[in-house]
Amino acid sequence: MNAGYFIVIVLVSGFVAGTIHGAVNLAIVEPYLDEAIGIENQNLFTSGEAEDTPQFWVEYNSYRDWQKSGQLLAGGILGMSIGALFG
Repeated sequence: MNAGYFIVIVLVSGFVAGTIHGAVNLAIVEPYLDEAIGIENQNLFTSGEAEDTPQFWVEYNSYRDWQKSGQLLAGGILGMSIGALFG
């Protein structure tokens, strides 16, 4: 097998495996993270450090959506780098 072809196979398979890992993490872990962050937000409101306003929730939801969408890409990059390291 050609070395270049092998490297491409390793990188692509690592990226796919990492994306699957990110998707599973998104499906299984994220509900617990959302619940924990909700508790943290309620503590912020109770202590007066933040106000429970619509603007707060718009910013919060846009930031969390950004984090969740980046998780798949980050998983793919992680899988590709591990594949490159151990391929």
